[in-house]
Amino acid sequence: MNRYIETIKITGRTIHNLSLHEERMQRTRLELFGRNDNSELEKNIRKILPESENLLKCRVEYDEEIRLIEFIPYEKPQIRTLKLVFDNEIEYPYKSTNREHLNTLHKFASGYDDALIVRDGLLTDTTFCNIALFDGYNWLTPEKPLLKGTKREELLRHGTIIEKPIPAG
Repeated sequence: MNRYIETIKITGRTIHNLSLHEERMQRTRLELFGRNDNSELEKNIRKILPESENLLKCRVEYDEEIRLIEFIPYEKPQIRTLKLVFDNEIEYPYKSTNREHLNTLHKFASGYDDALIVRDGLLTDTTFCNIALFDGYNWLTPEKPLLKGTKREELLRHGTIIEKPIPAG
């Protein structure tokens, strides 16, 4: 059985975008397991949150219940080159530990930092993150991403980015 993950940015004692991670986790649990109860994500993180001023990635693994919470020092990857990779079959609506399809697409981008995935002629995401492109007036993000990320959702709610179909050509 697949497990699902939330990867949460932590600086010092600040847990970033916690409410959006909680929303996504609750939606996943409801849609896949019929669970509509509170996971107490913040409480579970805070009780084991290490004292550190370093940038950390909190990785929460769950299915019906939270199964693992770990803290990993985080270094932002440097993505400078992307290769368009076309796949009309890929689906990744839940952030899952099963990244086999994404890993396969990443291999097609050999020699590049990451793959920019095109589905049905439209840009979606990279294998690592959502995207936003500047058209000279507005920051745009794909209307139909593979995964609706929490930072993407925050930027949409603040009106910083706009959803729009973005053709690959």
